[in-house]
Amino acid sequence: MKKTLFVTLFLISIGFTIFSQDKTSLNGFWGIDWKTSKEKVKAALIEKGCTIGEEDSTAIMATGSFTGKEVVILVRFYKDQLFSAMVVYEYEKNRAIQTYESLVSMLTEKYGKPTDTAMKFLSPYYLGDGFEEQAISVNKAIIYSDWEFSDNNRIKCALGKGLRPAIIYVENELDQLSEKVEKEKSKSDL
Repeated sequence: MKKTLFVTLFLISIGFTIFSQDKTSLNGFWGIDWKTSKEKVKAALIEKGCTIGEEDSTAIMATGSFTGKEVVILVRFYKDQLFSAMVVYEYEKNRAIQTYESLVSMLTEKYGKPTDTAMKFLSPYYLGDGFEEQAISVNKAIIYSDWEFSDNNRIKCALGKGLRPAIIYVENELDQLSEKVEKEKSKSDL
């Protein structure tokens, strides 16, 4: 009896250990570590089969295949260090919400339940009325899911006005620095 109780408690403690381990850090995007230089990110995108489009000192736009779909990828840099990546999916008529939900399902499978989520429609629209895409296209819908990690990095999956679902990966430290610089630039215009 004691042996059975010990084995049961041991197995339960292993289960808690497995589920409480910190799988909650987000170290980068698509196997590319945060703070990687622009040239190394560009090379990694090319290696993954992407075609590089426009670029400047703060961003690279590319096209390629991600999660088995053709996408546009925008990676951003602060002082030559990767801090953000946005993956934008093509709009498929009458499938925008289904595509968004599929992405959320894949992200949930990999990262667990989202930290925050919303699917709200503003009057006169509502979910199930047959006009969901119209509501989204006129900014009468709020649709997103967020994952925040223990290192404060985050992922957002969203569906906005352009009806193109997007996944946004963000390294928090450099994102805040970049925002601060952008705000200062905006103030200097005043």
